[in-house]
Amino acid sequence: MSNFLSKLTEVGTTYIDDSDILMRVKTANFSIIISFFAYLLGGGIASYYIPQLTVVVTFDVLCIILSYVIIFTGYHLAGRLLFINAFFLSILIIHIILVKENELPLAILGIIITAFWILPWNIFSYAKERAPLLTSAVFGVAAVVLLPFSNDWIEIPDINNSILQEPYFFLLLIFLSAIINMASMLIFVRLNESDKRKAEKLLKELSRQKASAEQTNQELLASLAELKTLQASEEIRKKSILHQAELSDVLRAYSQDLEKACDRAISLITRYIDANAGALFLHEEAGNHSYLEMIACYANGKRKYISKKFSTSEGLVGQVFMEKAHIIANNIPEEHIQIASGLGELAPTHLLIVPMLQNDIVIGVMEFASFRPFDALIVEMAERLANITASIIITTRINQRTQELLEQSQHQTEDLRAREEEMRQNMEELAATQEEMARINDELSNKSIAVNILLGVVEIGIDKRILSANDNFAEIIGYTKEELLEMTHADLVPFDVYEKQEYDMWWDSLIEGRFFNGKSIRKTKSGKKITLNCCYRPVFSPTNREIIKIIKYCYPVTMQF
Repeated sequence: MSNFLSKLTEVGTTYIDDSDILMRVKTANFSIIISFFAYLLGGGIASYYIPQLTVVVTFDVLCIILSYVIIFTGYHLAGRLLFINAFFLSILIIHIILVKENELPLAILGIIITAFWILPWNIFSYAKERAPLLTSAVFGVAAVVLLPFSNDWIEIPDINNSILQEPYFFLLLIFLSAIINMASMLIFVRLNESDKRKAEKLLKELSRQKASAEQTNQELLASLAELKTLQASEEIRKKSILHQAELSDVLRAYSQDLEKACDRAISLITRYIDANAGALFLHEEAGNHSYLEMIACYANGKRKYISKKFSTSEGLVGQVFMEKAHIIANNIPEEHIQIASGLGELAPTHLLIVPMLQNDIVIGVMEFASFRPFDALIVEMAERLANITASIIITTRINQRTQELLEQSQHQTEDLRAREEEMRQNMEELAATQEEMARINDELSNKSIAVNILLGVVEIGIDKRILSANDNFAEIIGYTKEELLEMTHADLVPFDVYEKQEYDMWWDSLIEGRFFNGKSIRKTKSGKKITLNCCYRPVFSPTNREIIKIIKYCYPVTMQF
């Protein structure tokens, strides 16, 4: 029911943008609906008792319906004017019909008109609809003023208006009038509060949107600042690329002179990063001592050759070398460095130290001083330029080393040529010696063959195992060579002739490097004892003086040579 009534009050408000006018139209719609039902009730009762009022009541009801229809079509101002003025006019007409000549005015009708004076102020906006408001208000006042003078305008006989003097009917009309006015006031207040709440909600929404807009504005400002930073970054990166190319071209021209290359590098990089002074330290090693030596220095457009050495663990320069990362120092002491110019000497307040890296190896350190802070992009540029310088310096050092090796090679070539003649002479002498040695080797080889034919030869390991034996020894001792390889030297010794301890001492003397020449008694395979003339010779390792085996030469004592 509430939603249905709400929809009825919103008739004709679709195209109204003004919140005040919208509230007035809704109030008028509600008043029209209440008046319609009030007229049906009150008008119906009045027409029952006073049939002559049927036409007027019908006219009023039709005007109310027509007002609602006009508002529905969008002409809300005309509809409201018709509604309020038709009401005042109908009360005046009823008074003219009911009151006869020389009768007193009906107070109840004057009270009803007076009670409805509030309606124009509810359904019209004083600020924006002043003309219809004042017109309706004046018309309502005029209706009341004309009541005492309207009793003789129309004479209709046989009308009994005594019922209007009855207290209950008087109260009924007052009640209906009060309901219409109170309902109008209540709906006006309710709509006003509703609009107020909507306004507050709208204000909150506007505040939220304002905050959102401010946040968006801040984000846009931040984005703009970021864009400017990116533009500045891109500009510095472009300069960095150009500087890298220029630095590479310049330093390649000094690829044979390390000192000049370092001097040009620190000079160019100091100007590229807009610093006021710079120094270049190279890593050097002397024996077990590692240090950083200043090779080049640049200050205020003038090169200053200052010899300085730092340990790789000393000061900020050493720290950068050890950590392989740059260091930025601000508010440095005045005595740290001074830059001279025609106006005197000034002390910079900001310091940047960067490592010179190549394949994660620090070959040196660059130090820069400035009167202004070093931002991140400048630091990035300085690191890139320092690394390019490191690469060029490594190439320069390689070139210098190559040149030194070339000169050394030339000297060595001359020495080799001098020695070549000497070696040629030595080769001739060696060739003669080799011929003599070959002849001697032939003789020794023939003797070895003869020994192998005439004598028994056996090789014995230091553990006494027989390693090899020739046919003569196998024939002398009565075993096959295969059987001998499974035996030890002790297996051939008759321990009924020699004591075991005496034999062990004798063997120990052999593996200690002593020679033995003399007669020995040995057992043959058949158990027969045989006396041999023997010669035991230890064989030494070619790489050291350790004995690796014993060679035995022998023949029976009965053998004739």
